[in-house]
Amino acid sequence: MKYILIIGLALGISSMSCQRASTFTPSVDTAANASVTPEREQQLPTSTGVVNGRALTDPVFIMEAASNSLLQISLGRTALEKATNAEVKKFAQMMIDHHSKEDSELKAIASEIGTNLTLTLLPQHQRVVDKLSELHGKKFEEEYMEEMEAIHEQQVATYEVMSNSAQTVRVKAYAIRMLPLLRTHLFEADRVEDIVD
Repeated sequence: MKYILIIGLALGISSMSCQRASTFTPSVDTAANASVTPEREQQLPTSTGVVNGRALTDPVFIMEAASNSLLQISLGRTALEKATNAEVKKFAQMMIDHHSKEDSELKAIASEIGTNLTLTLLPQHQRVVDKLSELHGKKFEEEYMEEMEAIHEQQVATYEVMSNSAQTVRVKAYAIRMLPLLRTHLFEADRVEDIVD
């Protein structure tokens, strides 16, 4: 009887997890700065994956990934200055280290797919930097870790879509390669967020 109850409970939880995962869609704004050179325009598809109800092209995905990388480096540096919790500082340094390496790869991918990549923060990422720059102490740590958890949930969902539906092999390979690292970041963000709450 206990065995049947445990199996029933496991199936119920599994079913709920699948339903929850299938309804989660990240909010990803359009990258206004993504541009494609004229000679590559006809070679690229008009859309790849669908994220939050909109088609996400490879060039837009790369622009958003670059902006997100800059965001995490910027917030990491701010966290090193403002945070007092050792775990928050350790997480911030990990973000700086991992995302600093990512920038050169994103530049190479952008060049390969004919996208002009300007390494600047998109407006939605700049708003996060502005919001957190006004906070201090424990409030900063809590908000920073909340943002890191939300950003990484969104990134994992977006990269999962692109790992299956990117039109260029290089973008698909990048998304596939980054997923385990992003999942680790999400796990760590969740763990540290629990500590500071």
